[in-house]
Amino acid sequence: MRNQLKDLVRERAEEIETSFGITRVLRGKYAKRYEKYCKYASDFSKRKRQNLFEEIFDGEIIANHNHCDLKGLNEAIIGCDVVDEGEISVISLINRAYLVKGKKNLSSEKIEECFGSRSIEEWSYKYLLKLNMVSHGGGHELPGVDRLEKVIFFPEGRLFFLKCGSSTDVYEDLWNFPRGYRVEGIMERIQALRLATHYATLQLKYTIKVDF
Repeated sequence: MRNQLKDLVRERAEEIETSFGITRVLRGKYAKRYEKYCKYASDFSKRKRQNLFEEIFDGEIIANHNHCDLKGLNEAIIGCDVVDEGEISVISLINRAYLVKGKKNLSSEKIEECFGSRSIEEWSYKYLLKLNMVSHGGGHELPGVDRLEKVIFFPEGRLFFLKCGSSTDVYEDLWNFPRGYRVEGIMERIQALRLATHYATLQLKYTIKVDF
């Protein structure tokens, strides 16, 4: 299925020049076809994971979410779940996992806390108010990097300015940059932002990876 999606984009996408460089866009029936393929792949991944669980283990399925999903023609979620209030989601870290119950988020107070004095466009603010999002984990961290200072876009790509101690390093490509996973303070941050409530702490014994 992944190859079908890549072929559709390569064969049918229009190339559009933007201030950030060239981007590819699917329109009309091709966009609808892409959405249809993604929905099939998403449903297939969930069914396959459910079937594997039922064949190998004896238990109840508590949560079954994909790592990424296309929620609409112009909306994708990666590394998080969009859940109803009280719906169970899984937060997976390297050595443990948590079950949490989703809450309506984000509140106006938490949006202000996250963005501070930076201005937010009205459409973005309204979207954040009804996000109802829970992350899958802490995300990647770049060892030795204190923070991302800025990104400069140019027609051929991007430059990343990384603050590393007393120096600033510049990279054009971070694809092969060494990285780890954040594991500390994730549950506390999720609760502080009122994204979800803690339901249970798990010890990981088995992991099944299902690609579409």
